[in-house]
Amino acid sequence: EAVVGDEAADLDSRLAAYERTLIEAALSRTGGVQSRAAALLGIKERSLWHRVKKLGIAVGHFRGAGE
Repeated sequence: EAVVGDEAADLDSRLAAYERTLIEAALSRTGGVQSRAAALLGIKERSLWHRVKKLGIAVGHFRGAGE
């Protein structure tokens, strides 16, 4: 059975919310240092940068936290 319409949109929004939660937690733990956050998440810095931009995450908000 294929996923259609609202179910697909709901999945996308849930995945985006989960991705945001993981990225924000990593940024918080690393004081906003994206290279360290990327390493924690097991992704490349460039991939993290694209995801941060796509999700509209304000990295500056995490600077100085968690260090």
